[in-house]
Amino acid sequence: MENQPNRRDRVLLLALALAVAFPFLGSFGLLEPDEGRFAQIGREMAASGDYLVPRLN
Repeated sequence: MENQPNRRDRVLLLALALAVAFPFLGSFGLLEPDEGRFAQIGREMAASGDYLVPRLN
């Protein structure tokens, strides 16, 4: 049973991953000119509830 990671190891790994990744969330803007358009299409699809037809208004 020593080879099987226990719950404490998983929690420590998750805490380490969050400590490394969390400070950088949102620090970068959109990198490509089209990314804003793609994000807006996704927002409008979620707002309308129609996930089959992409819309951009």
